[in-house]
Amino acid sequence: MNDDSLVPFFVTITLLMVVFAFFLIITLIVQKNKQNRQANELLQAQVKERDRTMSLISVEIHDNISQMLSLTRMTLRMIGKQAVPEQLPLLEQAGSMLDNLIVDTRNISHSLNTDYLKNKGLLEFMNREVKWINASRGIICNLAATGYHDQLSGEKELMVIRIAQEAIQNTIKHSEATHLHIGITCSEKLFKMIITDNGKGFSHTPGANGSSGLGLQSMYQRAELIKAKLEIQSGNTGTTLTLLVPEEQKEKVLAEQKNPPLL
Repeated sequence: MNDDSLVPFFVTITLLMVVFAFFLIITLIVQKNKQNRQANELLQAQVKERDRTMSLISVEIHDNISQMLSLTRMTLRMIGKQAVPEQLPLLEQAGSMLDNLIVDTRNISHSLNTDYLKNKGLLEFMNREVKWINASRGIICNLAATGYHDQLSGEKELMVIRIAQEAIQNTIKHSEATHLHIGITCSEKLFKMIITDNGKGFSHTPGANGSSGLGLQSMYQRAELIKAKLEIQSGNTGTTLTLLVPEEQKEKVLAEQKNPPLL
């Protein structure tokens, strides 16, 4: 076989190898997309199940615990009518503690209920949280919100609320902070939420699968579901959470540009 006859052979082999490599790459891309889709569906199922469980707990708190506390408060008032003067200060103190507990229980019930949060919306929820924290948690809390007018869809807004809830609860439970600031800004391109405290901070590994606790992992998972960027910086001078959510209208326009409607 001379050199001239080998040229078509090598050309054919080269083309076959190129075609094989092309189909191999396509197969790998399809498989990767399938894995990503399955992982996203699993993540959505986990978050939905978590929200469903929280809603069920909310109903139990509202229907059972809140009613029992209210009944106890009524009983305490009836006892107060028959008590001797020396017992009245103690009964009033117990009544005041019970009133605070009823308010806290109602607030917890509302904060766990998915439908309630969707109906109230982000800003109303935040205002209620700030009032509750200032009234009962020994932390000075303030909210600064500019430019937000319900731009996020119901599901995205719920995810943002859940992330905010987790961050706020972490501050209340673990940070020993005296000040908590919540900032919300929204432009045509971006929704931004920053939550900052002056607590003792904590160490963690960023990421949906590498965070150091279930609460942090939940925040990263929810951010991933809405294609948001979540950053948490923490040290001995405090913790700052930054959440960036792409503006939905822009996403829609970009999608239409990539896939224009058929005429």
